[in-house]
Amino acid sequence: MASCGQKKTRTDYIAKVNDSYFTQKDLDAAFDSLNVEESIKKEYVRNWVEREVLFQEAQKEEIMNDAEFTRIMNETRKELAKSFLIKKLLSDAKITVTPSETEKYYENNKEEFRVFFDAFVINIIRFRSEDRAIQFRSSAIETGWYKASLAYSKDNEKLSENQNQLVYAHQLQSASISNIIRELSTGEISIVINSGTNDFTVVQLINKFSPNDIPPIDAVRDEIQKRLIAKKKQEFLQNHLKELYTKYDVEIRN
Repeated sequence: MASCGQKKTRTDYIAKVNDSYFTQKDLDAAFDSLNVEESIKKEYVRNWVEREVLFQEAQKEEIMNDAEFTRIMNETRKELAKSFLIKKLLSDAKITVTPSETEKYYENNKEEFRVFFDAFVINIIRFRSEDRAIQFRSSAIETGWYKASLAYSKDNEKLSENQNQLVYAHQLQSASISNIIRELSTGEISIVINSGTNDFTVVQLINKFSPNDIPPIDAVRDEIQKRLIAKKKQEFLQNHLKELYTKYDVEIRN
């Protein structure tokens, strides 16, 4: 126990600059996923130290008392507040898209989805461990891709996953993956593909399209919903802004 008046030494930190501390909690908050390379985390911590050193030096030089700094800080504060408000408004609005809206958009805009190169609809998953990729593949073959995906949804070895993804051949991360997908039959699951160091991929072919084909709605449903949600968000914000114009004393002089 520290004696009266003695300052207790902190030990629960990853890095520090004088009395400013960077903890494991700070690091966890910086990354949404546990599947982040250690080198990236170390670089993030190094950048934090560099920024903190420069910040503390700026305090000593009284940079924050500079008029230009104050002006920019106030503008930045307003922009940040605006962003947080928009985020809250959109979250509270709970904007969704109905199946009928999706189908209507597809019927009215089919030409937007015409492909101009070889394209595939795939399920794809990447692991940092070859053993885990092999285990997933076996599970997917036995129980189906979607059940296997649920079983491995929180696996620490998983790097990424996309389902029902429409991709062009040239968008795939390696020629080996592209070549293997071309040889798959519809519904078939690939072998484990070594795409590089600590990167093992398994792919399932859902459908394939040739140049000038228009994919069916199921192949582009996610893309349609993204477009419609983006449009609805924009319309919602514009309407809300019009309401705010009537609430506040607004004047624009020419």
